[in-house]
Amino acid sequence: MIVATMLLGVGVLAVFSSLGAAGKATSVADHRSTAVRVATSELEIIRSWPYDEVGISVTSLGYRARFEGRPTVSDTDMRVEAGGELTIDNTVYTITRNVTWESIRVGRSVTTQGYKLVTVVVSWDDGVGDRSVRQDTGLYSPDSDA
Repeated sequence: MIVATMLLGVGVLAVFSSLGAAGKATSVADHRSTAVRVATSELEIIRSWPYDEVGISVTSLGYRARFEGRPTVSDTDMRVEAGGELTIDNTVYTITRNVTWESIRVGRSVTTQGYKLVTVVVSWDDGVGDRSVRQDTGLYSPDSDA
């Protein structure tokens, strides 16, 4: 009887441990889904703006002249803020936006300002560690032949 009670206790403990792990995995997945929605929304907002206004304001907090080796599309009257924060369900999501020039090569000809590459990174801490998602999109000038 004592052995059976001990085995039952071990089994119950294992079940509760697995429930805790499942709950944590669900929480991580929920945060990732939220971050993907935020990143997608950010990109769609930027895509809705006139092409000539899509760039990082040089007065924006977190402004960088280059991102991943590419020059930033910037001026004082650009609409995109480099950074921001958003709190959803007690989780703080940090949003980093970058707009850079991407070159285009056609044969031997290179256009250094071929199109704008917009990158949005959303990061957060879920209690287990730092996490992030990234989304990119290319924007072509309505006046280009691309």
